Amino acid sequence: MTLVKTEPSSGSAVHVVTGTGIRPSSVASIGARQLLICCDTIIQKTDILADISMATGLFMGIGHVPWNLITPAGLADTTALTAYPYQFPKDSPFGGVLSLQVNHTLAWMKAVRYYRVIVDSMPRMDTWLDLKLNTANGKYEIPVEFKPEEKWGKAGCYAIHQPGEWFMNSDLGLIMNSSSITNGKRKMTIEFYTNAGLKVSQQVFFIMIDNNRCTAAIDMPEIAGVSATTECGMLRYGNKTDTLSIRYVASHPDLQATCAWRVGRAGKGTVPGVPECSVDGPVQHVPFLFQKDVGTLLGTTCPSAAFYASVYVYARAINGFGRLSQYDASSIVAFALTL
Repeated sequence: MTLVKTEPSSGSAVHVVTGTGIRPSSVASIGARQLLICCDTIIQKTDILADISMATGLFMGIGHVPWNLITPAGLADTTALTAYPYQFPKDSPFGGVLSLQVNHTLAWMKAVRYYRVIVDSMPRMDTWLDLKLNTANGKYEIPVEFKPEEKWGKAGCYAIHQPGEWFMNSDLGLIMNSSSITNGKRKMTIEFYTNAGLKVSQQVFFIMIDNNRCTAAIDMPEIAGVSATTECGMLRYGNKTDTLSIRYVASHPDLQATCAWRVGRAGKGTVPGVPECSVDGPVQHVPFLFQKDVGTLLGTTCPSAAFYASVYVYARAINGFGRLSQYDASSIVAFALTL
């Protein structure tokens, strides 16, 4: 059984389960670790992380990114553990709404009753809702608001889940909107306390916050300094050796993005046999320049043809569960080459 991310990236398909029952037909996820697999005669339960060496400790990580797969620069690098099923592009920054994960069960066993999350020198004061299990009917339907308390003169203390209380998000420790934090490398400290206020342990790490938006723009194509108009889109050429030029922007303030550039003819997708018409790569602060002779773009059968040029810029920031596509940008123009 293979776990496939819907958005292609390095490691987007990961083999996670072998030895299933006969004819597995459907899968249900119950948390980050376990799957229920419906086979011909059985429903099989499997732990997809059972054979993977996971991070230990009271603080677990951000979303599906374990704390030990966050680099000293504050970037997610799940590629360092190739068997890990929740893969992200190497050295992804964080952004959006972040879900910090805490091992509540282990914390209770170690006599921990409260924890704090401190960003730089400020304790977080976030509130969020989760659903608690109704043991009478087995449904997660009781809304519970989690909010900080002041304990022992310390603001921003959150209570550890008590035994016998089951929540839909069993490891959730904080929902934090990172747009309230300045972009850049931020120091995070997770402190754990006993009921009497004794600090049992703390974990310090850095995360790179990047809530910047991408930029995409395309100038109308030109030949010999004459541009196609945005009204009609027609661009005349003198002979097929003329050079067509298109300047376009694919950028990001911190260059934490990638881009896809495409030039297509008619309804057949990108111009066949022209690698420069289909380019994927990093962004840059200065505009790109696409240049190609008219004859190569028209091909051997078309004296005139309609074209499109498009650029899509993909933000690299993640929230621990997926890429933040709301920070993407795109642009497209249409034009026609004619004598």
